Amino acid sequence: MARRNREEAGVSVKSAPRATVSVGATPEITTVAGTGGKELKTITAPRRESFPLSILVLAIICAGLFAYMIYNYVLINEHTNVLADLRAEISTLCADINDLNAKLDQKNDLTVIERAAREEYGMVSIDEVEKRYITMDFGDVIVKPEK
Repeated sequence: MARRNREEAGVSVKSAPRATVSVGATPEITTVAGTGGKELKTITAPRRESFPLSILVLAIICAGLFAYMIYNYVLINEHTNVLADLRAEISTLCADINDLNAKLDQKNDLTVIERAAREEYGMVSIDEVEKRYITMDFGDVIVKPEK
């Protein structure tokens, strides 16, 4: 705005050439037209580097491996719990097998069989029965006593 006012007033205003800014590592010396052959130094801004992609990929891989390791730990924990349950069931079944074998041995034991025969069925041993032999003549008759 100040420049316009000066131009309208008839004052000639010559502005100095502007410095150019470019991205690069070293300053460049350039000659700009309209400067009377003077050399101007170009100011270079430091190059802003983006975040290295390899570090980002490495971080993603590490996070994936860590998640996979946690997942495997959870699976191992679940399988350990299932294994503990199965071992408890095996011990219970072994105790049941031992009880059933004991009952089977008891049923095959002769003293148990003899006691059941005496108590439940009223049987007697052959040794306890009194044996008498009698001789009968030709005209003798056996009569069953009535109760």
